[in-house]
Amino acid sequence: MKRIRILMSGFLFLILFSGIGGHCCMSMAQEPASMPVTLPVNLEPADTLSPVVKGHSPKKASVYSAVLPGLGQIYNRKYWKVPIVYAGFGTLAYFVVYNGSRLKKYTQAYLDFTDTLAVTDSYLDLIGPNLDPATFDPVLYPDSYNPSLAESFENLLKNNRDYFRRYRDLSYIGLAAWYVLNIIDASVDAHMYDFDVGEDLVLRVEPAWQPTGYGMNMTGVRCTLTF
Repeated sequence: MKRIRILMSGFLFLILFSGIGGHCCMSMAQEPASMPVTLPVNLEPADTLSPVVKGHSPKKASVYSAVLPGLGQIYNRKYWKVPIVYAGFGTLAYFVVYNGSRLKKYTQAYLDFTDTLAVTDSYLDLIGPNLDPATFDPVLYPDSYNPSLAESFENLLKNNRDYFRRYRDLSYIGLAAWYVLNIIDASVDAHMYDFDVGEDLVLRVEPAWQPTGYGMNMTGVRCTLTF
């Protein structure tokens, strides 16, 4: 019995020792895994920004043409349009000056003819060789003038005055419209600056037919645009 007790005690001791040793081994094996691991984190943003390439600006082209007509066309590298812009301005400016000067002459002539002063006779510079002042001027020739011819000449001066006033005003409107058109042209060219008009664009025109029913066909032309 004593020998059995010793064996049992040894066996229990071995189990206890094995359990304690296993627990210690497991604790030692698990302890490093339970420790928090801190990894270095780079919080600074990486310098991955690429340089921004600015495109052609329609706003700049419009502002340039508004400040100085033709400058937007130069910005768009449409140099051949600059002479056209200034030719238009030159032509319209000529009509403004011409119609304005004629308006001034006919306005003064009408005023001189309708007053009663003999010294105000600027209208005589506007008549042709076929007109005789003695037939229509009641101030210079009160005894020989014809009242109906005087009225006709007065209406002629008035109509010419109104004619040149109208076209003087239209010339100013055309000048303003040409200025606006110059800005619009620069803006449109800037919008189309990067538009692809290369050789890959193909327009094909070919005959085509389509059945319409009842044994009849409809013929026509088909246009195909290939990008």
